[in-house]
Amino acid sequence: MDDAMERGIATLIGVAACFAIVLFGAVRATELAGVTCMAGAAAMMWIARMWIGGSHRWILHPVLLPVLGFVAFAAWRASGSDVAYVAWQEVWLLGLYAMTMVLALQNMHGQGVLNASAWAASISGGLLGIYAMAQYLGESESVLWLARPSQYWRRAGGTFVNPNHHAALTVLLLPMALAHAFLARARLVVRVIHGYAALMMLGGLAVSMSRGRSEEHTSELQSRQYLVCRLLLEK
Repeated sequence: MDDAMERGIATLIGVAACFAIVLFGAVRATELAGVTCMAGAAAMMWIARMWIGGSHRWILHPVLLPVLGFVAFAAWRASGSDVAYVAWQEVWLLGLYAMTMVLALQNMHGQGVLNASAWAASISGGLLGIYAMAQYLGESESVLWLARPSQYWRRAGGTFVNPNHHAALTVLLLPMALAHAFLARARLVVRVIHGYAALMMLGGLAVSMSRGRSEEHTSELQSRQYLVCRLLLEK
């Protein structure tokens, strides 16, 4: 029962992460609700695992205190925000991310679970890079079935609207794929697959042209954001 719950929690976390990557980074309310439901189900399963399994123990990792302290600091700052609705939305996201990190830290220990997570991350990153390169070569102006803003013309973002978000995810996944390709004690086929996934990620990172905007465009975008914030505060 304890092993089944551990695999169930790891599966829910992995599916939630892949679901968020595939569907626009879960920035919309519908996709975010799905990710929240899966994370909540994993949390309830973890509570049941601690209640039923006597061998399960809480791991007090040093990274937990800074993360929980940052979430508490964000909640304190949101309580005095001028735009409370937007601020508490951000606190909700931080709480969701912190809960997911705690679930992964406390339950994903086994070698099989870690290998499966590495496979899922590499394959997701590689497929995302392939889609980004297809967007660039085909000069696509859409993300899946949605139109993309014209300001990202000739910049591929995969399943993300903002190409910088795609680049940030790729930078997180790429070192792990390279480490499995060159340093892992695994069969040659496994290392080659991770290597090809890393190449696809590099291609997707290149066509995203992250941080390739001109200073003039950056200043214009910042001015627009400032005006929008001023209008919100005046209302």
